[in-house]
Amino acid sequence: MNVNSKINAKIKKSNHFGTLNWNGKSTGYVQLIDVPRLASVRKGDTIVTGEQSTIFPENIGIGTIENVYTDEET
Repeated sequence: MNVNSKINAKIKKSNHFGTLNWNGKSTGYVQLIDVPRLASVRKGDTIVTGEQSTIFPENIGIGTIENVYTDEET
């Protein structure tokens, strides 16, 4: 766990990509940010590593979505 680490990840069912990072708070949770608004994201969706990762192979399971937040300003 490193707050400076950024990992390419995607929503398994839709292949929409985002950036996985950790905000330094709870070790049990990370955040998937920069997912397009048009992506259908629901609690329980599976997150896996993306094909653009230079560290991990594609489709390694990371976890499931617990909460969905939309930034109305950006």
